[in-house]
Amino acid sequence: MSRFSLSRHVWAPCQIQSNRQQASFAAKYQRYRCHTGLITLLLGMVTLSGCTSHHLQSHASLRDSISTNIQHNGLKLFRYKLTRVTPEANTSGAYVRPRNNKEAKQLAKYKQIGRDNMEAQAELGLANTMAKLQYCRDGYIELSRLIETDRAEIRGECKEGANAEDRRRFPTF
Repeated sequence: MSRFSLSRHVWAPCQIQSNRQQASFAAKYQRYRCHTGLITLLLGMVTLSGCTSHHLQSHASLRDSISTNIQHNGLKLFRYKLTRVTPEANTSGAYVRPRNNKEAKQLAKYKQIGRDNMEAQAELGLANTMAKLQYCRDGYIELSRLIETDRAEIRGECKEGANAEDRRRFPTF
């Protein structure tokens, strides 16, 4: 049974004997194949590693929190916050002024994509958090929403009032 060996196919062209008769065109072609194969392999590895690291970084950079507030009359309020832990390239907070109209449109497009992404992440995070906590059992009414490229905040009011169990599980300080 013959098995495919990567080392045999990649490195075999690089193993050139030092025979004086092989210093012809065939030897030069074999060296060329060796170098192009190695360069292609290295470029492929660099490309794949770049995609992988970007993918992993983008999913691990969000942090969420929720604060609950049960008022004396039984009204149940909450505030859900989502923030990006690793900020974008512009960490100073300074405004980046586009040089021309094309750059301005492109910057606006990227900001809108960032806001849309943050909004989708906030909605998904809030739904998962509410399902896990069982804070608003009958649903909630959204009071306000703030969405930016690096943070999101959703405030809401539960449709049902607080009972004794809610007051015990979610104390207000």
